[in-house]
Amino acid sequence: MLFRSKQKATEPIWDLKHDVLNKFKHVDNVVEVHWERASDGGFLKIQFYDHVVENVVPKVAVDVFKLLEFLKTRGCRSRNIGMIGHSLGAHIAGMAGRIFKQVCKSSVNIIIGENMKK
Repeated sequence: MLFRSKQKATEPIWDLKHDVLNKFKHVDNVVEVHWERASDGGFLKIQFYDHVVENVVPKVAVDVFKLLEFLKTRGCRSRNIGMIGHSLGAHIAGMAGRIFKQVCKSSVNIIIGENMKK
């Protein structure tokens, strides 16, 4: 799963989707989580950043957890799941992974967080 922040889909992290699919032949699916609608357009406005961190990020993490839980009930092994997040997307991935571990008593294989600010 790839989580993006409120950048354009042309940001460098999205090249990663193609790299993962091309380099790792055992990878069947890559899920991109576009969560900007949940931020209600407030992400880019600095005065709303705290609101997004405190309210939106946890809500999206719960939604991602539900997807992970669904995949597990359909036979997907958690060791076959990895998540890569950029900026606040990394926080979403981490929170979703923590909830998954607490509720399902299982862990995803890997969670990678990146922040490509220069």
